[in-house]
Amino acid sequence: MKRLVGLLAAALILHSACAMGDDSGLVGHWTFDKGQAVVQSGVESTSDVTPSVLRPGILSQCVYLDGGSSVKIPHSGALKTPKQITISAWVLPQALQGNSVIYRKEDANSRTMLALQDGGTHLTLGLNIGEKYTEFDSQINPSALMDGKWHLVSGKYDGTQMRTYVDGKQTAIGQELQQMVISGPLDTSGSEPAYVGSSVGTGDFFTGFIDDLRLYNRALSELEMSCLYQAGAAQVRTAAAALLNVAGADLISRNAPASLREQFIPLIPLAIRTADKKPLVFADEGGTLKAVKGDLSAAIETQFDKEHNAMWYQVRLKNSGSTSITGLEIDPWKQRFVVNLPTVIPRVRYITGSQHYDAVYPSRAFQTVDRSFMINDHAKPVDIAGAAAHEYVPMMQFAMQKGEQMSGFTVTFEWSAGWAHHAGYTATSFTGVPPTDFEVSGTMGFGSIVLPPNSELLTPKVHVVFFEGNNWTALENATRKYIADKIAYKTPPKAQTNKVTYDHWFGIHSDFTVEDMLKQSKRAAELGVEYFCLDAGWYGKGAFCASGRGKWDEPDPAKFPKGIPDLQRLSQDVRDRGMGFGLWSYWILKNGGGGPAFDMSKQADVDECVESMRRWIKTYDCTWHRFEMAGSGGLNYMKGYYEIMDRITKEFPDFHFECCAGGGTRFDLGNMRYCTSTWLSDHTANADVCRFNQTGALRFWPSYMLNLSVRVHRNTGDSEATAYNVISRMPGTLSFNGDIAQWSPEATQRVRQLVDKYKGNRHLQSQPVFFPLPQVQKLEDWDAVCFGDGTGEAQLLYVFRIAGAERQFIRIPKAKGEWTLQMSSEENVKIEPVEDGYYVTLPPRACAVWKR
Repeated sequence: MKRLVGLLAAALILHSACAMGDDSGLVGHWTFDKGQAVVQSGVESTSDVTPSVLRPGILSQCVYLDGGSSVKIPHSGALKTPKQITISAWVLPQALQGNSVIYRKEDANSRTMLALQDGGTHLTLGLNIGEKYTEFDSQINPSALMDGKWHLVSGKYDGTQMRTYVDGKQTAIGQELQQMVISGPLDTSGSEPAYVGSSVGTGDFFTGFIDDLRLYNRALSELEMSCLYQAGAAQVRTAAAALLNVAGADLISRNAPASLREQFIPLIPLAIRTADKKPLVFADEGGTLKAVKGDLSAAIETQFDKEHNAMWYQVRLKNSGSTSITGLEIDPWKQRFVVNLPTVIPRVRYITGSQHYDAVYPSRAFQTVDRSFMINDHAKPVDIAGAAAHEYVPMMQFAMQKGEQMSGFTVTFEWSAGWAHHAGYTATSFTGVPPTDFEVSGTMGFGSIVLPPNSELLTPKVHVVFFEGNNWTALENATRKYIADKIAYKTPPKAQTNKVTYDHWFGIHSDFTVEDMLKQSKRAAELGVEYFCLDAGWYGKGAFCASGRGKWDEPDPAKFPKGIPDLQRLSQDVRDRGMGFGLWSYWILKNGGGGPAFDMSKQADVDECVESMRRWIKTYDCTWHRFEMAGSGGLNYMKGYYEIMDRITKEFPDFHFECCAGGGTRFDLGNMRYCTSTWLSDHTANADVCRFNQTGALRFWPSYMLNLSVRVHRNTGDSEATAYNVISRMPGTLSFNGDIAQWSPEATQRVRQLVDKYKGNRHLQSQPVFFPLPQVQKLEDWDAVCFGDGTGEAQLLYVFRIAGAERQFIRIPKAKGEWTLQMSSEENVKIEPVEDGYYVTLPPRACAVWKR
C-alpha cells in the first residue's frame, strides 16, 4: 500500500511535464523488492540478493552493500544495447574510497559501467565505442553524495556524446557542462553476468545503498532525465531518514550541537568485521542497534548525558554457539563531515604526552597543538598514536570554525593500551578542487578477537564530549568536568580533592632502611602529608631494584631485618601520625625471580595479583597503592588488568589507586575508572618543568589527578625547601619525595605553612580552569592559571615568572571581590586592576597565588 501511495503521488507531480510514455527502451530495471532482479523484457531472475541485505528504499526496498559484496545479475539478451544507452540508479553511499562500481557488465573486451571513481571525485560512464573502451570521468563533489540523502546518478550515450547527471542535472564545472564528444557503435556483445556494486564480484566494491537501477537501450532526453529524478525525489527525504535511523548513522550527530549537526555526513561510527572481512549490518530492534550473523550477535549500547552534553557507546558481542568465533576485528570510531571552505574551517587539537622525564623547558610534555585545515590541496592529516601516553595524550579534539564560533567535540577511549587517532581530508589534490570530506577516526589495539563458545564481550567505551564556543576553553572545561563527574573513581564521601603525599623514590630510590623510613614518616607528618607511600625496592628477589634476597612479594630482609613485623611497625608509625600507608607494585616477575611475567589475560595470574594486594591491605593496613602497570596487550589482557582494580575497590571502597607506568603515562579513561590519582611524569626535579607539565595537563585532566613532587636528594640540606619549589607543584597534586628528614625545623615550618594554605584552597581547583596567557614558548613567557569562572566559589590565581618583563597584563573571568595574596616566593609582588584585566608584577624567578 505504501508503495502504491508513493507511486500515485509521484504520478501526480509528473503528470503535466514529465509524461514518460510507456518507458520505451527500458531493458533492465532492478527494484530489489523482495530480492528480485527483474529484466524488463520479461526475463525474471532471483539473484543472490538475500533478505539480510535488504533495507527500506526509495519506494519499497533497496540493497545494502557492505564494501565486500555485490549482486550478480545473470546474462540476458535484453541487456544488449547496440546503438544508444542510459544507465541510472539511486544511491546513498556510506563510504567513497577508491573506485565504487554501481553497474558493470564485463564481456571479454566489452564493458558497460557506471561508477563513482577516485574517492568519489568522478562520476564515470565507461563504454566500448567503435571497438575502443572509453571512460568519461566527469568531476563531481563527493561531499554532495555523502550528505545522508539519496541521489540519482546517471550516464548516457546518444551516438555522438557521453554525458553524466546527478539528480537529473547534467554535471558541470562552474557554468560549463561536462560532456565527451565521441561517435561510433556500442559493443555490448558477450554473455557474461552483470554486477551491481562491484567490477566482476572481486573488486571495486560499493559501500552503501542502491535502489531502482535502470538500463535503457536509448538516450533519454534532458526532460526525461529531469523527470526520472522528480519521480523519486518526493520519496527521497523520508526514505533516507528511515534508512539511516535503521543503520545507526545518526548515532553521534543526533546528540551534537545544531551548528555541528549540519556538517555531519551520516555514518555509523563503528565497524565490526568477521573472519571473512565483511562487516556486520546493524538494524534497529526496539530502539537498539543490533546485528546478527550466525551464532554471533552484536548490540550497540549508548547513553547521552544531557547535563554534560556528552555521550558514550560500546558494543556487546555474544557467541551463542558451541565453537569459538575467531578473526573478529573492530574499528571503534569514524565520522565524516562536509567542509564548506573557506566559510567553515576544520580544526584539530591534541596534546603531547608525558615524554618520559623530559627535562627541557618549555617541556615537550603536555604541549597543546592546534591545526587548522585551510584547503585539501596537499593537506597532510594529523595522526597521533601510542601504546600509552608517552608521546601523546590518547584523545583528540575537533571543531568546525565558522567566523568566530566553533562547534565540535573531544573524543577519547576508555582504554589503557595501544591506540591511534586520525583527522584529515579523505583525499587530497594538487588544486584543492573538488573539495573532499573531512574524517576523524580512531582505533584501539584490540587485535584479532576470539570469542569463546557461549560467551559475551563488552568492548571499551568511546566517549564524545560536545561543545560550542569561540575558543577551545569551553571544550577543555566540558571535557574535564565530564571526566571528573561521570568517569573518575570516587572514594567515600564520593568527592575528590588534591591529596598531599610522600614517596621516597625520587631522591632516595631503593637505598633505604626501615629506620630511615621512620624518620621520613615523622617529617612527613610535620609537613602535613596525608598519604605515605613505600615505593620500589621494599620487597625481595626478582623485584625492581630489590637487593636479591627474600620473596618478591614480601619485605626485603636487607631493609626490614624482621620481615613482615618491621614493615608493620612502619605502617603503624605512619598511621599513628595521622597518615594513610601505601605500597608500590610492578607486576612483572614472580616466585623469587626467574618466573614468567604476569599475564593479565590469564585468570590465575589475575587472581594471584588480587590475593597479594588483599594480603598487603590487611597485613599492613594499606589505604594507598601506586599501581605500576606491567606491559599491555589486547582486550583480554586489559580486561584482567581492570579486573584487579575493580575487585579491590569493590572490597575496599576507600582504597586509593595511583595509576602509573614507565614514567607517568597513564592518562586514559580506562585507568580513570578505578584510580584517584595519576603519577604525572618521572621528571620531578625542576620546578618550572613540573609546573609546565601540570598546567599543560590541566587542559583536559582534573587537578587532583596531576601528582608531581618536590624532589629532595640526600645531603642537600634545606636547599629544596623553597616556596618557589613547593608552589610550582600546586596547580596539581602536591607531593614530597626523598630525604625530607634532613630539613631543619625552620624549613619544615615554612613548608608546612605553604601546605596549610594549599589545603585551604585546594577545593577551588575542582572549578573551571582558565588560562590568561598563551602556553609558554620561551623562558621570557609568563605562565598563569585561574581556577573559577566567577559564578561559583572564590577564584584562585597562580602566576609564575622566570624571566622577561617584570610586569604582565592578564585577562581573566570577572568576579566580585578583591584579590588577596595567599602565597608567594618573594615579597614584592602585586596585582593591579585595569579596565579590562590586571597587571601583575613579579621579580625574576618568582611566583604568587591570589584568591578572591
